[in-house]
Amino acid sequence: MRADPDFTAYLAARWAPAVRVLVMLGVRPARADDLAVAAFARILPDWDRLRREVDVDVELARTVLDAWVRDRGVARAERAREPVPAGRLLTRELEEQLALLERITDGLDRLDESTRVAVVLRHLGELDLAQVAEVLGEPPAEVGRRLAAATEALDVGPLDPACHEAGAAIEVPAPSVERVLARAGAVRRRRWLASGAVAAVLVLVTGVTYAVTRPEPVPQTTLEALDVTSVENPVGVVWWLDGTLHLDHGTARVPEVTKLADGGFGVAYVDGDGAVVWVTDDGTRERFGTIDPDSALVAAPQVGKLAWLEPDGGDLVVYSVVTKNAIARVPRTADTELIGWDRDRLYFRQDGLDQQMSFLSVDEPATSSVPRPEGLPSSHLVDVASGVELRDQDDQLTTTLPFFSVTVTIPGVGGALSSDGDWALTRDADGVPSAYDVRDGSLQGLWFDPAWSAVDASFTHDGRIVWVADQHNGSYALVDCQVREEVNLALHPDGEHCLPPLDVGALPLLADAPPAPDTV
Repeated sequence: MRADPDFTAYLAARWAPAVRVLVMLGVRPARADDLAVAAFARILPDWDRLRREVDVDVELARTVLDAWVRDRGVARAERAREPVPAGRLLTRELEEQLALLERITDGLDRLDESTRVAVVLRHLGELDLAQVAEVLGEPPAEVGRRLAAATEALDVGPLDPACHEAGAAIEVPAPSVERVLARAGAVRRRRWLASGAVAAVLVLVTGVTYAVTRPEPVPQTTLEALDVTSVENPVGVVWWLDGTLHLDHGTARVPEVTKLADGGFGVAYVDGDGAVVWVTDDGTRERFGTIDPDSALVAAPQVGKLAWLEPDGGDLVVYSVVTKNAIARVPRTADTELIGWDRDRLYFRQDGLDQQMSFLSVDEPATSSVPRPEGLPSSHLVDVASGVELRDQDDQLTTTLPFFSVTVTIPGVGGALSSDGDWALTRDADGVPSAYDVRDGSLQGLWFDPAWSAVDASFTHDGRIVWVADQHNGSYALVDCQVREEVNLALHPDGEHCLPPLDVGALPLLADAPPAPDTV
């Protein structure tokens, strides 16, 4: 992996603000340096797409905050009081800066979390008001109110010069492109690992929200563990067929499964009785509730959350797979419908409007309506990923990219976006899936045997597609393929677009496949 000159320049420009944001939020300087490296390493693989399609400063801020929350959960050390390395010359100017820094950090500790983050992002992270609002998922007016309240509470005069003066006391080491490259290169092909380490982090991250939002008491949810046979999944999605659940790293007997959602470090499935069950690769199972048979089951691997509609007109439920309890409920109306997750935001439709519920803040989840793009006055959301919107306007699918007013029309009656927002899987009226480039609406090839027909498909977490192909010989195959036509010869020296097909016989159920037309 290489860093192009634009990324190197961006790293140089944004490095110091990222480190100072972390230190001001209570991370010790040496640790802040490591977390900043990790944050830049996370955006490097998607650099070209990010700078083309989104506000990179907002994306970096979200990544830095994610690192802060995770690190705070792992090690709850007291706030660092020594941001200056030993041996640095303590001048009168530096002494005054240190005193101001301590005064501001003491004041920040007395503010609520969202206001504290808003202050640090605005005045140390060098984001403007609209960018801070986007990061927090709040209206700009609300962010402005928070900043005004903080100015009064901190009582240090105008916040911007005061924070910059205090921030000058934080010693920031020079950025290292080599460290960022090494960290990015260490990321495995499958980003969403089923690991106890990830689960442990999410326990602590979700614990912050758990404490603030005062959710329901945690019920006893444990079920008898499954007997898992250790074997690697030959394709990049979880699937079920004929009583066998195929996890990332093992298989287990599950008599009946009607829905599947991949949670990244575990899988949610719905059994024959309508129970929502969570299972990890070691076979550990938890029963989280029951689902309306017509409801979608949607998972957010990034934040360890699920959502579904309860039966008999029950609530829309948001459930933490870590704390094992409902962390939000929305009373259901006649038209309530789940759309899906985009990072920390849950999208759903209710009362004729598209809604989003943000879980970035440690405050109560913030719910707001999603504005329709110009030129699509009666459209509704079908899916959202990395800020890209897939919409239905008068039974015509369109894609809208962040910060671009142009909409692109693509065929289909329902669909889903890849996690990076680059591709769309849609279905025609007969349920046949096809893949399209969201930027220009171009149809992508299937890349497997042209005598076969695609009958189902689902995106992998690393942007490939697993197709279910009818071989027209009474049997079906699973085929894991890249989306784009160009072949990366470094990864596939044989020049093949797809992994060898897996003959599975009957029709399997894929996790997170776009809904069939009769459920759209």
